[in-house]
Amino acid sequence: MKIINFAFLILFATVISAQIPQVVINEFAAKANPEWIEIYNTTSSPIDLSGWCLINTPNDTTFLSGTLAGNAYMLVTLSSSQLSNDGDIISLANSAGDTVDYAGYGTRGPAPVGIYNSNNPAFSTARITDGCYTSPNNGRDFNIDGTPTPGTANDAHPAPLNAQVSINELDPYGGTTVYDSVELFNSTSSDIDVGGWFISDGDDFKVITGTQIVPANGFLVIDSSDFSGVNFTNVDVCYLFMADTQRVDQLGWYSDSSEYTYQRVPDGGGPHDGYNWVTSGGGTTLFDKIETWGETNGTVHVVEETPDAVFPEGYFLACPSLSGRGGIEVSFMAPGDFTLGVYSLDGRLVKEMFTGRTENRSYLTWDLSDSEGRPVSQGHYILMLSDDDQRISIKLEVIY
Repeated sequence: MKIINFAFLILFATVISAQIPQVVINEFAAKANPEWIEIYNTTSSPIDLSGWCLINTPNDTTFLSGTLAGNAYMLVTLSSSQLSNDGDIISLANSAGDTVDYAGYGTRGPAPVGIYNSNNPAFSTARITDGCYTSPNNGRDFNIDGTPTPGTANDAHPAPLNAQVSINELDPYGGTTVYDSVELFNSTSSDIDVGGWFISDGDDFKVITGTQIVPANGFLVIDSSDFSGVNFTNVDVCYLFMADTQRVDQLGWYSDSSEYTYQRVPDGGGPHDGYNWVTSGGGTTLFDKIETWGETNGTVHVVEETPDAVFPEGYFLACPSLSGRGGIEVSFMAPGDFTLGVYSLDGRLVKEMFTGRTENRSYLTWDLSDSEGRPVSQGHYILMLSDDDQRISIKLEVIY
């Protein structure tokens, strides 16, 4: 994967306005051999391209020349493998050095990465119509095209990203015996058959076979045994397409590492054009939580009911008032050997978190599971730090 100079690209982005550029990046194929980029003149007048250039990183620059006729195309074939297969940002600059247009794709932007096709040609990434421009770097302006149109009119299907059916929960780290899994959520009042739809990781795609009903306001859980060949990694985007290639949702998690499953809270929550943890709503509408396959993702709160408890000198015990990532961080300190555990209100040990000695303030995370690794039910619990002489505790309430 190529390293992007974000400071450089942010500087470029400040030049772009919502006004439709005279020349736009209209279509490109990052996985074709050779790679190519098509630009399009959105005006009826010819434009001199002397001194213009295409840049996908500060070190990969392709200079342009000649005159681009009105409402015409120019196909630029790249001399080497310049475009990252995972994701990149392509910028078009004029002779004054101003960025006229730019498009981020894959893990680097909201446009989808063109899927590899062993039968060739590789899928392209294309504006849904020539020159379609809603706003700078808008993922809804682009979609994949299984029949690329270099040098001719684009014919990609729309990308509504309306999330009537959305990627609601995802486990990207299935192994050889535990499949990658995806839960779909239907936010409408009618059943929807997603048979024939397909899921992609940007490298490959697989069709959801057979009749697969996502019930009204309900869930459907599928795994990679249903779409074998798609293999998510820790740097990826999950795309959901209708059978005709309309792109209805996408979810990225680059810059985060899942311990449990990625879950949208509330069910079906947006944004739906994300390509990494932050742009997909990480920490706001996207969380890493204990699995809830086939059920509402809901919310997770841990409310500390006795935050002002008075502890003996040298003792410290605290936890935050809210968690959205499947657990809480507990900070603690005691002057000798002690045990830290979670107990039910009737005194039963739910989970031992620590036994031993610590001289300084320490931190642990309770993942809201019991000693068998099962998620605890909602209700009240006691977080207790105890040694040979005394016990100190705070009362918690777990709410799903």
